[in-house]
Amino acid sequence: DYLAQHGPVGGSIWVQKAIIDNAEAGRVNAQALLSGIEKTRAFLKTAAELKLTFPEKDILNVRVINLTGHKLPTGYIEGRRMWVQVNFLNATGESIRKIGEYGWVEAEISGQKIKARSLTDADQTRVYECLPGMSAERASEYGKEPGKSFHFVLNDIIVKDSRIPPKGFSNEAFAQRGCAPVGVSYDDGQYWDDVEFAIPEGCASVEVSLIYEPVSMEYIKFLVEENRTDNSGTVLLNAWKKVRDETSAVIATEKAILE
Repeated sequence: DYLAQHGPVGGSIWVQKAIIDNAEAGRVNAQALLSGIEKTRAFLKTAAELKLTFPEKDILNVRVINLTGHKLPTGYIEGRRMWVQVNFLNATGESIRKIGEYGWVEAEISGQKIKARSLTDADQTRVYECLPGMSAERASEYGKEPGKSFHFVLNDIIVKDSRIPPKGFSNEAFAQRGCAPVGVSYDDGQYWDDVEFAIPEGCASVEVSLIYEPVSMEYIKFLVEENRTDNSGTVLLNAWKKVRDETSAVIATEKAILE
């Protein structure tokens, strides 16, 4: 019992089911893969914690604290992202305003009209992510649009990297290794992020969650539509459609009652 354990569960919570659905009979251990999903969800809850404070009567401050030894979130940076979801409730428990809504949206992928789960208000939500892209020179060379891009083999710049640094963070050290924050700033030694929200009138309590999405609908759309050599895109889309309402995880949740 005194030995430390490290289970390589990663951060995926849906690919395991896709493997089960598409594997030949008897080729995979379905029970082990499903167990992996549960272990992953439990493991993700150790990645961060939330602290709620009220610096002013009508202001909520949410501190997102990185408990890992790496940037949060980490891993291959395709469609992964994490965001702060805030739900303001009145005295009867009804929501009067919600930020960071993860809801159903209409989408078209490879000519198919489908409903998919996605962050519906990204423009007003604090999102932690890394977005690679192409410079104007590189984009011109390959006939692409400059800026954010899922064409990872062609990308040569980082457009945004707002991920929360780990303990021991140093701007100089991270810059030397080409992994400095982009578009945001963190002080040396900072391994948290503070986000302030105006509390709406009539709010009696607040619920805050840190949501993690290991693959976005936008990235699935890109992969499906860029596949032109075989039916892998169709296989991926069908597998993802079966579990598209199970592709996010709650890392941490905190509640507070207003005085």
